[in-house]
Amino acid sequence: MNRQTSTSPSPRGREAKPASTTAAAQRRSLTVEWWPVERPVRYARNARSCPEAAIAKVAGSLREFGFRQPIVVDEGGVVIAGHTRLLAAKRLGLTKVPVHVARDLTPQQVKAYRLADNRTAQETSWDLELLPLEIAELADLGYDLGVLGFDAEELTGLLVPCRRSINHVALRTTKRVA
Repeated sequence: MNRQTSTSPSPRGREAKPASTTAAAQRRSLTVEWWPVERPVRYARNARSCPEAAIAKVAGSLREFGFRQPIVVDEGGVVIAGHTRLLAAKRLGLTKVPVHVARDLTPQQVKAYRLADNRTAQETSWDLELLPLEIAELADLGYDLGVLGFDAEELTGLLVPCRRSINHVALRTTKRVA
């Protein structure tokens, strides 16, 4: 039986390794180092802006949860992904940040990943039936909703319909059990 393995296109025009081999190699090479916050260099031509509101929200997230995603840099230490995290870390006065050096990317891939990382994030959206339920559960647990990045007006708009929905679901569930 012939097994076909998917391959990813090579940026250099030659046949690429099978995707499974590439993924395994990337898992082995995904290392995180702790760098002084001054060491990563912001990309001067970053096409994505970092508004103050975004920096403040990411700083709040870092304060609450710590770093959970490293800043990705090229071999020269120039930021590929994580500009806002870097600015937020500086705002918080952090002295070190987690960094992944993407040594296996070509210069073309670095430029492309810098754009793709930001653009692909725009393709997602909130499930407006589930989001209010998640927020309501956190509120019921007494969790500080301010660290979620939503402003007070957004939270109110999400919680009010959710409370009605939760009461409706609770009534339906009670009727089924009875």
